[in-house]
Amino acid sequence: MWAVFLAAALGAPDAIGGDKPFGLGVAVGFPTSASFKWMPNRREGLAIHAGPTVVSLGVHLRVQYERRELELKRWSMFNLGLGWYTGALVNLVFGQAAQGTGARVGVFIGPQVELRVVPAPLSVFAEAAIVAYPSEFRPDRRFSPVGITVAVGARWFFGRREAPTMPEVLPPSTLDERTLFDDPEEPPWL
Repeated sequence: MWAVFLAAALGAPDAIGGDKPFGLGVAVGFPTSASFKWMPNRREGLAIHAGPTVVSLGVHLRVQYERRELELKRWSMFNLGLGWYTGALVNLVFGQAAQGTGARVGVFIGPQVELRVVPAPLSVFAEAAIVAYPSEFRPDRRFSPVGITVAVGARWFFGRREAPTMPEVLPPSTLDERTLFDDPEEPPWL
């Protein structure tokens, strides 16, 4: 089995964002969340993270645009890339430190490092961002207007893209010299 895995790795293209555009995984950190990602191509994608808030009882929802800018290192079974991500987040808070129900809306930007496993559609990533909270909707309590998100996670990519259709091949009987040459009196090799 390992021989098949290694044989598939040698020269195998990375399927993430190619044949397998949808990723599902988990990010552990500040905050911990379930992660879903859609990649229309190999360099950029849209990710959604959802999980519990860290500061108080609540739910964290983050939508982010991710872009892989450069490939740092390529091995036979892995490739390591560096990129950045930006987006918006909402923390819905239900109690404890908030002393009531409320919401915090924020925007963020930060770097991201991603290790892709070439023969398997697996991505391991680490990301950190500074968050600015321009608006809060809380009855009794105010938190800091800035914060951070830091996470390490992994996503398994799946899905199949439709194979591109090939143009219809015309049978030889439909071709004549007028379709082959601009001037039927003078062939191109003269």
